Amino acid sequence: MKKTFLILATAMVGTFANAQTGAGSIMLGGNIGYTSTTTSKKITPAPVPPAVTPADVKSSTMMFQVIGGYFIMDGLAVGLGVDYGSSTSPNSSGSFKWDTKTSGFDIILFARKYMDVSDKFKMWGQGAFNYGSMTISDFYVTGTPPALIAIPDQKATLIGFNITPGFTFFPSEKWGIDFALANFIGYNSMSSETTAGPTTTKTTTSDIGININTMTPTLGLFYYIGKNNNKN
Repeated sequence: MKKTFLILATAMVGTFANAQTGAGSIMLGGNIGYTSTTTSKKITPAPVPPAVTPADVKSSTMMFQVIGGYFIMDGLAVGLGVDYGSSTSPNSSGSFKWDTKTSGFDIILFARKYMDVSDKFKMWGQGAFNYGSMTISDFYVTGTPPALIAIPDQKATLIGFNITPGFTFFPSEKWGIDFALANFIGYNSMSSETTAGPTTTKTTTSDIGININTMTPTLGLFYYIGKNNNKN
């Protein structure tokens, strides 16, 4: 009797562990990420006469993503998402200073493969194609007293493919908490145009490889609707 109960209990744990990511299940949720970078400068040896100590330069990036996916087979989901991101970066050249603010939206098509670690933890890898647009705004600080001057916004188009590793903790059958390193490896291209009088300049920037400087740690919360738990 005890042996039969143990076998049944083990089978139930396995069923619950795979209910979230079994074929026919649905995942709905989102991720949020934030990074902040501080750059400090130190002049050695100190100039004579002493100069003003350079101030720390701080930049920040924020992203928010909403996605939904469908499991076409056990452990493999495909889906669609919308991503919003923004960043602020200070710049300077001598006594001339300005801030660059960037914001944009992406549409994301993804495929995510889950691998079991335990009954409550799963590792996964995600490949995603993204297409979107970005607005780049520069705000100049000049004059005495300082005055803020905004120049016309610059529009850009984004396209890319990125691979994101992560893991999910399942505190219950229906809920999962994600941690990921967004855009860890990938290819991204940005095209923009600027017009000055009769002249139009088109700029294309692309990168490929491990994105150590641009990857963003993200935290997400997802709700799973599975065949084995949608009656709860």
